[in-house]
Amino acid sequence: MRTVIQKISLVVVLAVGGMASAQIQKQGSEVFPGKFQVGVSPLGVSVDWRGAGAFYKFTADFAGRLAEANKLGIYLGGGVNYGVAPGPVNSPLAHDVQLWMFVMLTMEKLVPIPLVPMIQAGLGTDVLLSGSNYAGATLAIRLGGGLHYFLTKNVGLGFETHFTVGPYILNTNPTQYTWYGQWDFLLGGRFAF
Repeated sequence: MRTVIQKISLVVVLAVGGMASAQIQKQGSEVFPGKFQVGVSPLGVSVDWRGAGAFYKFTADFAGRLAEANKLGIYLGGGVNYGVAPGPVNSPLAHDVQLWMFVMLTMEKLVPIPLVPMIQAGLGTDVLLSGSNYAGATLAIRLGGGLHYFLTKNVGLGFETHFTVGPYILNTNPTQYTWYGQWDFLLGGRFAF
């Protein structure tokens, strides 16, 4: 146990030391230091349009810059999202695991401060579980965007929001088909390197 605490302490010290030496941006548009971005949103809520209510959502993604066109950065990426909601009384938790790939447009050169607007569009699948039982899956279109203020060249904090819509295939006998839709709102960070 003591070794684990020592390792965690070392990681925290190195992370804080790296952030302390990071250059704070005071003016001008964001200039990304490299071609890659990682997004992590640990605070999120998702609302199911089918009447299942709202639930907690965590997201993470990775994107690489393909090109720059005029004042846009064009990225290709992929991500994983996880949502969990309480089921009805005496029912197991409902889990939503979402994998998706996307094209992201960043517009950092349109704003004279290090505030980066972004748009994402892509395809994904949601696998829905009730407890440990497979409930169904989707093939969905996911559209969204957000704003992140980059405190340093590498670290931006902000929000994202997405709409996800597509057909839903229920694991029933016989198999049933319906539609699936949800909206999410996420708070987190983007890390450029």
